[in-house]
Amino acid sequence: MSLTDLSKISLKSKMIILVLVPLMALIVMTSLFLNQSIERYFSSKNLIGNIEFLEQVHYLVDNLQLERGLSNAFIAGANNQDKLISQRKKVDEYLDKVNSYKGKEFLINGAQNFFAELESLHKNRILVDGKLVSSKDNVKNYTHLIKISLDYYLVLAGESEKLSFGKNISSLRILEEAKEYEGLLRATLSAVFASNSAIGQADVSRIVTLYTGVQSNLNSPLISLSDEAEKKIVGFKDQNHWKFVSDKYELVLSKASTGDYHVDSMTFFSEISRCVSDLNEIVVDFMKVLKERADNFAQQALWQLINTILMLLV
Repeated sequence: MSLTDLSKISLKSKMIILVLVPLMALIVMTSLFLNQSIERYFSSKNLIGNIEFLEQVHYLVDNLQLERGLSNAFIAGANNQDKLISQRKKVDEYLDKVNSYKGKEFLINGAQNFFAELESLHKNRILVDGKLVSSKDNVKNYTHLIKISLDYYLVLAGESEKLSFGKNISSLRILEEAKEYEGLLRATLSAVFASNSAIGQADVSRIVTLYTGVQSNLNSPLISLSDEAEKKIVGFKDQNHWKFVSDKYELVLSKASTGDYHVDSMTFFSEISRCVSDLNEIVVDFMKVLKERADNFAQQALWQLINTILMLLV
């Protein structure tokens, strides 16, 4: 359109053009902002659902770790059938809660494989009851289930990075990793004390790896939690339960070639379980903080969505 053509346009038409162009631009920008607000709101609601699911996964893992330790002591000769049966009932309770999330739309891709893997637990128990599996293979069987469960933390951390929750969820995964090392140490040393026999260099190396794994994860610079949670982590190693575990760890290293430790396996199991409970408390408390943050985030996203809709209507 030339300048001559523009001069032929009436003043009224020019005024309409001047109003319509910025108005259309405003509508386009508001529509884009509306789409972002909708996506942000539903992403926050999905995050809440996933955190609630993660909470049940945490309790399942915590109880599977206990069952692993008790089953390993049972295979090694401990007289703990009643405790093992009681613990299995607790695991089944949380297994039902986790399975209740099957088919939920907010779950991240890969969750269905996790549900399928959990079905192998029944087979593990049959092997334990008949003592048809070695302590080493029993630990592998349970550890596989626990690892599959903990992997969901990493998947969720990646998905929630855009909502600024990724670092916190990754930090929870690090704490869970420390607790898993501690759980493996519980299962391994409980079996060692139950058998009261000498152990080889490979077993010694594994025990050292597990013990140092607890320490290195708790000292990780990547942990990003609340100030209160981080203070509890710092004070963890000064607690009497952990000192007891450390003493028995040193005892095993010093007597690995001869055995004859004179440590009651179930007493050790109880003491190290208190350490696991201490870490568990930190995880549970921070997960509550995370849920509150996610709820607040969802509320903010909802208000942003409402305001955007009002802008379009006006």
